[in-house]
Amino acid sequence: MAHVALGELVIPRAMQNPAVMAVLARAAEEQNIPLAALRVGDVANSINPRTGVREFGLLSGFGDWFS
Repeated sequence: MAHVALGELVIPRAMQNPAVMAVLARAAEEQNIPLAALRVGDVANSINPRTGVREFGLLSGFGDWFS
């Protein structure tokens, strides 16, 4: 289950080939975002301090990455 906002993009595993991942890694690096932090279930995910669950996006610990 995922709670996503209008306009967010989800990349299915079948499309996560080396070429696509290389482009995403470069784009994340340009924004100083660790790509691992955007992968669901990775230990690099931000944890919401109130709920204790993983979070992504503007309200997460990565807030300034997505502005």
